[in-house]
Amino acid sequence: MSPFIHVLRAIISLLLIVVSSAWNIALEVTIQVDGAHGGEPFSTQPSVIVNNKKGEHQPSFEGRVGMQLNQHPNEMFEPVWKEGLPVPTSIVDTHVSQDVIDGRVDFNGLGVNAAGNYQLKFTLYDEHDLIMATTIGNNFTVSVGEMHQLGIITHPESAFGGTEFGIQPILSVQDRGGNTVESINEGMVTVSLHNEPEGASLRCLNTEGFDVPIKDGLATFKGLFLDDAAMEYSLHFSTDLNLEGERQLTSNTFSVGIGPAAQIDIVRDVSHGSALGGKAFASQPRVEVKDAGGNVLKFDSSSAVRISFYYNPSQGRISPSDHTTAFLEEGVVQFKRLAIDKAGYGYRLKYEFLQFDGASLKETSIGTIGAYFNVDIGPPHRLLILQNTSGGWAGNQPFHIQPKVALVDAGGNVVSSDSTSVVTAHLTPSLAYDSKVIINTANDATPSIILAEFAQGIKEDGRTLYGPGDVIHIDVIFDQEVAIFPSVDNDTLPRLMLNAAGAYAELVDESPHGLLSSKLCFEYLVQEGHSQLELDYLSSETSLVLNDYTIEDAFGRNANLVLPALGLGSSLSASKKIEISDKRPTITNIDVDVPSGEYGAGQVINFSVSFDRQVVVSGIPLLPLNAPMPATYTHGSGTATLHFEFRVIEGDNLDRLDVSTQADASLMLPLPHDDTITLLTNGASSSPVTADLAYRAISLPDSLDIAIDTTPPTVISISPQALTTPDGTYAVGDVLTFQVIFDEPVDVSKCQCTIYFAFTLLSPNDADSFSSQLIGRQRLGANSEQWRGSTVRLRFRHRGFTFGIRCQRR
Repeated sequence: MSPFIHVLRAIISLLLIVVSSAWNIALEVTIQVDGAHGGEPFSTQPSVIVNNKKGEHQPSFEGRVGMQLNQHPNEMFEPVWKEGLPVPTSIVDTHVSQDVIDGRVDFNGLGVNAAGNYQLKFTLYDEHDLIMATTIGNNFTVSVGEMHQLGIITHPESAFGGTEFGIQPILSVQDRGGNTVESINEGMVTVSLHNEPEGASLRCLNTEGFDVPIKDGLATFKGLFLDDAAMEYSLHFSTDLNLEGERQLTSNTFSVGIGPAAQIDIVRDVSHGSALGGKAFASQPRVEVKDAGGNVLKFDSSSAVRISFYYNPSQGRISPSDHTTAFLEEGVVQFKRLAIDKAGYGYRLKYEFLQFDGASLKETSIGTIGAYFNVDIGPPHRLLILQNTSGGWAGNQPFHIQPKVALVDAGGNVVSSDSTSVVTAHLTPSLAYDSKVIINTANDATPSIILAEFAQGIKEDGRTLYGPGDVIHIDVIFDQEVAIFPSVDNDTLPRLMLNAAGAYAELVDESPHGLLSSKLCFEYLVQEGHSQLELDYLSSETSLVLNDYTIEDAFGRNANLVLPALGLGSSLSASKKIEISDKRPTITNIDVDVPSGEYGAGQVINFSVSFDRQVVVSGIPLLPLNAPMPATYTHGSGTATLHFEFRVIEGDNLDRLDVSTQADASLMLPLPHDDTITLLTNGASSSPVTADLAYRAISLPDSLDIAIDTTPPTVISISPQALTTPDGTYAVGDVLTFQVIFDEPVDVSKCQCTIYFAFTLLSPNDADSFSSQLIGRQRLGANSEQWRGSTVRLRFRHRGFTFGIRCQRR
């Protein structure tokens, strides 16, 4: 328990004992609150009277009575206000007080804003602000009053360009206390833009949505949005109802952010300039990706735009092919060096947006189409042989088939407008005229698999147990470069069959077909139902299934697909031992971070819940205890141990704290949230396997005895310290040291505070007369002396503490 809290409670207990037993003072409510409406002063204001314990009026008492609502600490703070004074805004300034006059207080001008059922708590203070007595008034109801003003219940929030506000404004007709008057079903509320950048305008999906009828006291707007992304917007609301209070209001300021991609705007198209066959367009395409409001996605430099043919009249080809997809630069895409080879009329290009999701580019439905344009024949660029020479005989005989050549532009289009250029033919000696070269690769070894292993990232991963949702990458290494080719139009990629039932790894299709490489990469997505103690391929001879693909070397020879024999150092399982299991994570242990002992209000006890597998937490699960409130999740997602916090509050009392002992006890996932605890995976999606949240017979260790006691320590005796304050007479300047004994240990070592100690004084004129009120209240004889205690010295920790009082004349 916090030392400071313990000391405060000890002091409060001491004062309460003095009030209830030593000082004969009581507080009584004579007039109860009645006729309460939200925001209005009570029709009947409360009155209290100061009595002694016998009910006798004490008109000479001097002090004040403070008053506040009698609320549970966990309830939302609701103040009592007094006309002419600021409304309290927090728990530290909740007291509204009036001075005691002739032993009574007649309150005036008190009220409560929020409708509901309440009680008033009255506290009597003396002139030194020491608590003398408390009492609670009767229950009373604050009802909703008459309509008085217009109020905003929800302000516009979560705004993005061109899309509806995520939180639409809701207004209400309210009484003076801000309570909605649900009986009102008349009048309208109108909205307009109050503060906006130049040119911005408020829009609505429904053209009549700017004027909303009031129903059940509420005006609920729908479909409002703004196009322009900017800061410091605000909305203005007004009503046609005749209200005494506010009829016009302005919302909180809010910002409109740039929303998700919704459209592509062509800034510059091919049609804006000339296009010649095979030559880069004079006007290279430039596009902007915008949200629904027309704001450029200036924070997106990861997504891309792909360009392709929408209409291709001459079956042309766009080049360079690797430039047809370009990435955004702050929402803008500038294509470069694009050209079309075939001349033709009426070409048209299509632009498509590719969204980056954090891992790769994904197709979307966002796109646009450019204007029609023509590709003209360009200037002469090269000669193209249309027909080779054939059928020649020695002896200067003419060729049977004469050569035919064409003068073409950069795109291969015949320059039909050129009838003046001259083409000259030259004779080039044959390579076989004076040399003989024979190439024979028939006896060369075909490509073979020399190694199958888990990818480097998997080998370096500290885990050895994987489950549904995990992605395991496998590399197959050949002794020379190979390429993979589809032999038919088949969507089923090559697979590596694995020894878990129904499991296989599929080729990662991330490289163009025909590209030479000595490594093929496969990907295994673990599914539900897969289980294997040691993952490997099924067999060395049949596990690599091509599915109508071929794997060839540079000379077109088929590769040998036999994998290394199972168990060899080059086989898959030799690179790492991996177990596959779809079993649900289960709870194996529950522990706490504190030792045995007694704990009180304000202290925090942290629980750790251990699973047999690593888990991922979405939301805030709860750990049920044998206490009124459960422990709340704090952290641990991505590990095998989740941590929960239990904060002891006033009223918690347990002989032994433990987790819930009910037969069906389990971690709770609060509704209606989509909270889950699932198996940890390395994949992009969460695992379908949810954790088993039941902890059944698991409890805290028997050796751990944690008691919860929030009862304040009680003073059982107060006496002068014999060594320093023996019986005798003390004068001004002397120090009296007293010892206060509590019924349980208290810790005051870290408390720096000053308290007033109330004690009885022996009257010099009457040996049998003792004061019955706090010091400062007693009226003694003509020669009596009065003393007041101060400067409390707290010295050590045991079942009590010692403090000194320096006497001073008043």
